[in-house]
Amino acid sequence: METLYFPRRIYDKVHDDMVRLTLEETDVINSPDFQRLRWICQTGLLKMIWPSATHTRFEHSIGVVHTAQQMLDALEQSSRDDTHKLYDMQKDVVRTGMAICYHTLPTDLRVQIQRVTRLCALVHDLGHGPFSHAFEVFAPSTADVAGFLNDDRLVELQPYREALLRGKHGRVSHEATSCILFAALWHEMRGEPWIPAVVAAVLLNEEPAPTVSSRMRCWVPFIRDVVSSAPLDADRLDYLARDSAATGVAYGHIDRYRILKSILCVLTKRESEPTQMRLGWRKSGLRAIEHAVVARFNMFAQVYHHKTLRATELMFRDMAAAAVESGENALFPAATLDEFRGGFARMGDELFIRTLAGHVREDYPKCERVRSLANKILTRNLYKRIYDFDRGITPEAARRVADRLSAAFPESRFILDALPLKATKDLERGALLLSQDECKRYRVRGEPISWIDASPTIRTLREDELATIRLFVEPRRPRSEEKALHIREEILAAIAAESV
Repeated sequence: METLYFPRRIYDKVHDDMVRLTLEETDVINSPDFQRLRWICQTGLLKMIWPSATHTRFEHSIGVVHTAQQMLDALEQSSRDDTHKLYDMQKDVVRTGMAICYHTLPTDLRVQIQRVTRLCALVHDLGHGPFSHAFEVFAPSTADVAGFLNDDRLVELQPYREALLRGKHGRVSHEATSCILFAALWHEMRGEPWIPAVVAAVLLNEEPAPTVSSRMRCWVPFIRDVVSSAPLDADRLDYLARDSAATGVAYGHIDRYRILKSILCVLTKRESEPTQMRLGWRKSGLRAIEHAVVARFNMFAQVYHHKTLRATELMFRDMAAAAVESGENALFPAATLDEFRGGFARMGDELFIRTLAGHVREDYPKCERVRSLANKILTRNLYKRIYDFDRGITPEAARRVADRLSAAFPESRFILDALPLKATKDLERGALLLSQDECKRYRVRGEPISWIDASPTIRTLREDELATIRLFVEPRRPRSEEKALHIREEILAAIAAESV
């Protein structure tokens, strides 16, 4: 395909290929904002279970650029090979739901789509803090962020102000942080001002700002689908392969060739809404896509929700609650954009956990509960899983079992973990499934259906992932085997009482 100029190369062992980079992408990578990702593990504390899982968000982000390019290349090739099965916007009357000939679009437009898609892929994780989601409650507050959003370097983000300040716990989200860090960096690179506006629309799942040209506005949903959407996107295709290779498990192995062979571009439009371009997948590739969703489910069930990893994540949750209660959940000042960027640039995984453990600053944290839990994580004195509930029990019934145990063993603290796997999230609003119409051309047949309705396999996975409930205990002191047996007997008795 007509393409950008790629003077830089980085070898990626996961994809067994060279990742090609433009000069502007190289400038982004060489910035302190991006280099900090070298010190943030892709899978948080998973290395406590799989010692080789030390790969970082730095290499993952570059890998997502490579995967996004593979998707665009596959789309171009598919469009050329199957022109007779697609609708040509230059010749045909194209209506909503029709798959279009991507390769017949103007060359400069396709190059611009390629450029923006790659930039979005590169910076999609730029705002992740140490240990990813565990950091968010310690991130700068939305009040601090609101104070510097009028900075001249962030002028293109003004239309997204409400979305940028929509964080949980009153803290800035990693998506918002990605947009802020990139906008400031892009301003320093003297890039076109509309680029941060497109990147923000993609990462925040918002309508593009007025500064984005009408020519590019309709492509924002397509770019979003390529970078981050269900059932598959560049992000998922990379981390499934990368996490599987790093841990040594086989769950992440999927048929990339058949999946990419199924990719198409679809025009959508509803009544008075503007035209949009979306990512589409041929129905003939459904089995390969199902296999990828199953692989993702297995990675969640066996790796991302491993009992020991969940123990550390529950400890982070309790640490965060203690920090919020004590008012000590601000790790660095962020009254200005420069303080905000500097704080993130300095904060990696090890510095984060050792700061919480009191090894870095004598005055932080004052909360003994935060210090104690952080030190327990460092010494691997973790919460212990003592029971996995059968799939038939409800979270409410499991909670009553935990309450009964707390009453029977008041010296022990029991923690119920009923977090869904979320391996099938976003399937209702993901990319579109296409089949051939009476003219043997690809389009959405009737109303778009969700992947859950289209695939009994995926629907079964959705139902199955809601039922993983575990019971943990926080060790106070070494427990004898006799006491452990008593606790298990009490659990079984409580479950039996619930079943009556």
